[in-house]
Amino acid sequence: MATPIAVRHVKNAIRQHFADVIDFSDIPGHSLAVEEPTSKSLTRGLAALAVKSLSGCDIGEAGSSIIDGTDDGGIDAVHVDSTRSRLWFVQSKWRNKGDATLNLEATLKFWDGVGEILSMNVAGFNDRFHKLWPEVREAIETPSVKITVVMALMGNEPVHPDIKRKNDEHVTLHGAETVGIEYVHLSDFQKFVRAGVNRARVDLDVMVERCSEHDGPYPAFSGTVPAGQIKDWYDEHGDRLFDRNIRRSLGVTSINQGLIDTLKNEPQHFWYFNNGITVLADSVRRGVKYRGRAGGSGQLSVEGASIVNGAQTVAAIHRAVREVPGVGEQADVSVRFISLEDENGNFGERVTTATNTQNQVERRDFVALDPVQAELRDDLALTLGKTYALKRGEQIIPSPDVGCTVREATLALLCAHRRPDWVARVKENENALWGPVGDPMYKEFFGPSPTSARVWNSVRLFRVVQDRLKELAEQREGRGAAIAEQGRLLITHLVFQHTDTAEIADLDADWETELDNAVDSVEAMLDLTTHYVDSRFGPTSFPLTTFKSAERCEVLVEAVRAHLKSGAGSPGAPAVYRKPKKARRPRAVGVLVDADTIADGTPLEFRPQTRPQQSGMRAWLAENQDRRWATWINDRSRPLLWSADGQRYSPSNLSLHMLREAMGDRAGKAVQGPKHWFLPGEGSLVELAEQVRRAEAE
Repeated sequence: MATPIAVRHVKNAIRQHFADVIDFSDIPGHSLAVEEPTSKSLTRGLAALAVKSLSGCDIGEAGSSIIDGTDDGGIDAVHVDSTRSRLWFVQSKWRNKGDATLNLEATLKFWDGVGEILSMNVAGFNDRFHKLWPEVREAIETPSVKITVVMALMGNEPVHPDIKRKNDEHVTLHGAETVGIEYVHLSDFQKFVRAGVNRARVDLDVMVERCSEHDGPYPAFSGTVPAGQIKDWYDEHGDRLFDRNIRRSLGVTSINQGLIDTLKNEPQHFWYFNNGITVLADSVRRGVKYRGRAGGSGQLSVEGASIVNGAQTVAAIHRAVREVPGVGEQADVSVRFISLEDENGNFGERVTTATNTQNQVERRDFVALDPVQAELRDDLALTLGKTYALKRGEQIIPSPDVGCTVREATLALLCAHRRPDWVARVKENENALWGPVGDPMYKEFFGPSPTSARVWNSVRLFRVVQDRLKELAEQREGRGAAIAEQGRLLITHLVFQHTDTAEIADLDADWETELDNAVDSVEAMLDLTTHYVDSRFGPTSFPLTTFKSAERCEVLVEAVRAHLKSGAGSPGAPAVYRKPKKARRPRAVGVLVDADTIADGTPLEFRPQTRPQQSGMRAWLAENQDRRWATWINDRSRPLLWSADGQRYSPSNLSLHMLREAMGDRAGKAVQGPKHWFLPGEGSLVELAEQVRRAEAE
């Protein structure tokens, strides 16, 4: 059967756009650059195309989303948008005949993988996923995140009812308000490809209130737009809205959390508190309707639009209006539309730079105006000789012994305070410490006249407990590590409440003994917290959300304190939460030399492993083909004789030397050399060593 024309169109688009951005180093011989790619290659390409079509990200980001391979959890791609409010998990199925369907076993494996990620049990996933994990974790931590499970199929057959039912059951299990499912079929991919994969252009039809026209060298319009309309822009166009910006949205941060709070609680005040949005466009046209009404409404047709200032505002609006839809019509946003139709030179770049280099003020910055804090700074300096940094960027604390920042002191006093619900509020949003301006939380901690001894000793206790928790988190895995990491603030609060702080403000007290006792109690507090998280909220509850819940934190603190009061022993951590102690594996080179796997004189080829390496070394390697080759010598320390200079190296030293020669400072400081050197047709030195280990084990 001939390949359907729709399949050929999609295949050609995948080869054209993704050949250089998807990593196939784990499956030698597979590529999208050849005329007839394998189904395995096209499956990865289809997953990247799905990410591109649904999220609006750029080609490189779509290529980097691919995690398909060993230890992928049944997931082909994972992508997080720049606002950290959207997360996609993709499973793709390619068939040259255009008749791909879902397989129940593969679908269930896929859902198992999604569940492991949402439960923070990611230790078993591959390196590709772990490169994305920080962004994925941040998205999962966002309470309003929308998670979309994508089934991308090179076929148009309806999903089998049994599989659809299983999918719906998993959506219900995880929560339909958070997790949704989208089926993308051949016909959908065909429409996307036909429209143009690189359709960067964004066209907007905008109704602007109080519309005024600026008659300068570059036509411009300004006025107000309802927040709901801006939320709709992002829903439709995604990150393409920011194509000309110097950065995408940073996601929902403590900075724009204030915008979200204002939108949700005081939408009528949003216009007063926000600087607005600047939009550059290829052209801006005002419709005839309303044109004669000065200061009235204006219907604008904006072609080739890009938001160059206000990405954080868009992120805040998108989240707030999703959570409270009614505020979309109650809040107004100031917007400027600048037409570059007659642009001369780099005016658009200059606008982008100028509107993104203004200093940003955070709530914390107002602390520097508090006379109580100024007095404390002087007291710490005169009494203890310690530096107290009040302003961001004011002073650098070169070492812990020199002093502390106001942030560190405030977090320490938060943990010393009696209210665990406040700990949860700060875990949810650290900006809660500093506002609202009229009644900031931090003033409760410091009181009218804090003593330098109490503040400094609190900081010391905070530090030793946090350091011990970091050590314990590294000794645990999966859910155990997640509770240690996400519960760090609440567990520190528990240690503070359990510590005898009667003499914390006394400079002559034996505080070192109390610090030692506190450190000794940390593991028991962690084990008790873990035990009660599992027993009260279930072993599948999410640690990320548990420690942001004021109600749950109060339950945990009450349970732990009652346990301690009863005199019962610590339950310890379940064995499944502890990392097994692994014997140190012998190095790959030593394994190969001992087994005499590679004969002396065998040529080995260097292959860049990451996309930055591939692009950064391509020209350098092409200048001299000898740079790519080395000869193997059975020696444990320096087994590679480099063809380019005739000198002997270890695989890691030679790889790092080559990367630095080609890429300079972008090369990094370390590299796992055996992953970069290949015996053509056989695999890398790492893969060959693993084959030897398996054979010996058998």
